[in-house]
Amino acid sequence: MLRTGKEITDYFKNRDVETEYLKDHLQRYLFLLKEVDGIIKKKKKSKNTKLNILDIGIAFQTEILRTTLTDTVDSLGFFDKRFKIRKNDKHFEYNLNNAQYKDKWLKLKKKYDLIIMAELIEHLYTSPKLVLNCVKRWLKNDGVILIQTPNAVSINRRVKMLIGRHPYDMIREEVINPGHFREYTISDLTSVVKQCNLKVVIYHMINYF
Repeated sequence: MLRTGKEITDYFKNRDVETEYLKDHLQRYLFLLKEVDGIIKKKKKSKNTKLNILDIGIAFQTEILRTTLTDTVDSLGFFDKRFKIRKNDKHFEYNLNNAQYKDKWLKLKKKYDLIIMAELIEHLYTSPKLVLNCVKRWLKNDGVILIQTPNAVSINRRVKMLIGRHPYDMIREEVINPGHFREYTISDLTSVVKQCNLKVVIYHMINYF
């Protein structure tokens, strides 16, 4: 069970992973875990069985969830061998940028109670409308999509622009980790969600850093 910052950092200590990144993003992972716990608690009021969760984009949160939860936590995206996968969990290799081609939309045999997109959507060059329309096909009718992403107009970015510094990094030369193509605002995302005939249940603006 990984419920505290110390438990998480101790768990990954001496592992071949980016521990500095983990340290910088630790509060983000703790907030994500809290939100996931809340969603699971609400859903299990009416269901006694284990839930099906899909985490898109393997990273620290994937193993944290698999270590902490008894529910199924499948993953999708580019496989990352640094993070463990449990025996009964599955991984689906898929480049979500292919959502721009409907004939390449991945078909999954089961649907999910919760789909997590943690700091993922900003790494895609494909329209978020196409991405969400693809992803929602994997969601149960009463399912939830949890999106975690940087705020494109956060105060620190505004300050950098005011003093003539570019607030965004250059796109990297790595296919698997190219960096951020486009960051979004709350209004950007709520607009896209509605265009995809999905409902915005709640949103938070949190300063993890």
